[in-house]
Amino acid sequence: MSSLLFLFFFGSAQGVLMTYLSHCASLFPHLFLSLFYFCLFIFNLTLIVFSFTLYKKDSP
Repeated sequence: MSSLLFLFFFGSAQGVLMTYLSHCASLFPHLFLSLFYFCLFIFNLTLIVFSFTLYKKDSP
C-alpha cells in the first residue's frame, strides 16, 4: 500500500514539474531541455524499479 502512495506522490509532483516546464520551455535552450527530458526518463525508470521492489516487499 505504501508503494502505491509513493508512486502517486511522485507522479503528481512530476506532473506539476512538467506543467511548469511547458510554460517555461521558451526560456530554456533546446539542448538543456532534451537533457532534462533524458534525466526525467532515467528518473522514471528508477522510480518504477524502486516502487516494484517496494511492492514485492509489501506483499507477503
